[in-house]
Amino acid sequence: MFLAWERNLLNTKLVFLDLRYNTFSGFLPPEVFTTLREIEFLGLNNNEFSGTIPDTIGQSVAKYIMLGNNNFVGSIPASLTKAHKLKEIQLLGNRLTGNIPADLSALRHLMLFDASVNQLSGSIPAGLNSLHKLSVFNVSNNFLTGSIPNDFGTIHGLQYLDVSVNQLTGSIPSNLGNVHDLLYLDVSSNQLQGKIPSSLGKVHGLQYLNVSNNQLQGTIPPQFTAIQSLTSIDISNNHITGTIPDDLCALKNITKIIVSGNQLSRDLGPKCTLAKSQGILVC
Repeated sequence: MFLAWERNLLNTKLVFLDLRYNTFSGFLPPEVFTTLREIEFLGLNNNEFSGTIPDTIGQSVAKYIMLGNNNFVGSIPASLTKAHKLKEIQLLGNRLTGNIPADLSALRHLMLFDASVNQLSGSIPAGLNSLHKLSVFNVSNNFLTGSIPNDFGTIHGLQYLDVSVNQLTGSIPSNLGNVHDLLYLDVSSNQLQGKIPSSLGKVHGLQYLNVSNNQLQGTIPPQFTAIQSLTSIDISNNHITGTIPDDLCALKNITKIIVSGNQLSRDLGPKCTLAKSQGILVC
């Protein structure tokens, strides 16, 4: 059960409460979000809490709320979008259903949103371009449909975007090439079509790119050879044709180039041949 002394706890002026990585269980009392009037950090990740997330979460003054890797069910409360001080919300690894709150863009201070590994459905909400401070957005491993919003391409501080393992359709937004801070992009295991945007070659800090297991066509953009920070690229299991740009294998940080399951030429250029001999994974 959740803290036999919870009533005393809720009468304190706590600012920081970290109960992560324990075995606390039972329902989360609604008072957690209403009585802790000075709380800034509430860490409850990796416990055994069950039931639904209380609607009172919208009354919280916390900046960091971590509820990941528990056994929460039900939907993400729509009231969450009223927690206006919120900077980070972690909901990953539960059994949450329903939609992502439509008014998520109301959380103007939001820097991190992670609702991965749940059972969420519906679409990624519109209007996220107003979240100017957003740096991490992860909704991977759900049942989301619809398209990847163009809004992401206008969030210039976005560093980590993972929408993999869903049922998303449409194309990869070309304006993601304008997100110069982007380090990690994973759109794999969806139903995306169209071409891999050559504009991503302008994201010179990009380290990880995974577009595998979609229905993408066209060639590997030669512009990718300008991404000097790239360590891993996976375009496997699409309908890509042509060849691997030889200079891609010569990038100084590259360790993995996965292109299997496409219609690419089997002939490798001299730089890719050398890279394979030096232990770089090219397959």
